[in-house]
Amino acid sequence: GYDDSKGSGGAFKFVNSWGSGWGQNGYAWLSYNFVGGYAWEAWTMTDRIGYVPQAVAEVHVDHPKHNQLELKLLTDGYSDFVFDNQGGAVADIYAAIDLTDALSYLPPSATQEWTCWVRDTTSSSSGQISLFDIEQGPTTYSSSDPPVDIPDPGIAEAKISGVSGVKSWTFLVYLDADNNLEAAGIDDFNEMEQVGSTDDVNIVGRPAGVTTWTRTATRLSSTPPWSRTWAR
Repeated sequence: GYDDSKGSGGAFKFVNSWGSGWGQNGYAWLSYNFVGGYAWEAWTMTDRIGYVPQAVAEVHVDHPKHNQLELKLLTDGYSDFVFDNQGGAVADIYAAIDLTDALSYLPPSATQEWTCWVRDTTSSSSGQISLFDIEQGPTTYSSSDPPVDIPDPGIAEAKISGVSGVKSWTFLVYLDADNNLEAAGIDDFNEMEQVGSTDDVNIVGRPAGVTTWTRTATRLSSTPPWSRTWAR
């Protein structure tokens, strides 16, 4: 913010990245004269009153020094440079990054993989990526890679390819084939298994046959061999 009555001619209020223990609960003031004399460039932002992000990435990087790290979020067609050796010699990056502008590249999937890319630019301190999640609506997509050690210096990556604890769709199929349609029931289940479940869809089948064909409910997979899997 700003206050024209601050100091001798007004000042800008700014927030530092060192946490609430610095300055005035993390905030401080710079006079207009100081900014005009030393600033190389300036950017403006417009408040979005009542704005709620539709997708958010959460990243935890454990490292002794911010200013030795570069951090990007990447996917095919989209890139966001989150940190560029910023924040001083202060530990850890725990960040929530708004991905609403990247909705056309979500949700993550096998063909739309997301990467948390971290580079340590200086040889003196080691660290690791300890968390990488993407939340979109009620669904959280989590990387199974962390903890990922960051070379000193070097590059580390954690990836999300769409697997999450909650699928977009689940189809439950109970096929009562303990009659003269048993052969057709077997064919139906074999056909569903050829398609199989995906990162976003579960197909769960529970068939019943004339004799030994009854099975417990099973998530159908397209991984071979599937041919006649359900035949008795």
